[in-house]
Amino acid sequence: MLWTRALPEGDASHTHSGQVPLLVQLSASSDFSDLLLQAELNTSAASDYTVRAPSHLMPPGCKLGVPGRDRSREIHAIVTMYD
Repeated sequence: MLWTRALPEGDASHTHSGQVPLLVQLSASSDFSDLLLQAELNTSAASDYTVRAPSHLMPPGCKLGVPGRDRSREIHAIVTMYD
C-alpha cells in the first residue's frame, strides 16, 4: 500500500473546503517511461489530507521496496496535486 499526505499549499490551518484531486503514478523506471500505475484519487480535510493507494490498484507482482535494500525491484512513485 502507498500512503501519503497532501496538504494544499497555504492551508496549514485546514481551511480548504472540498476535495483535493491527486494523480498517483508508479513506475519501474526513474524517468517514468514505464508506468505501472496511473490513478486519480481524492483527499480532503475530513481525512486530514491523507490518501492511500490500496493494493488492488497495484499491478500484479508490484511491490514497493525499502530504499537501500533490493534495488532490482525498485518502484518509483510520484503524487501530484492538480486543479
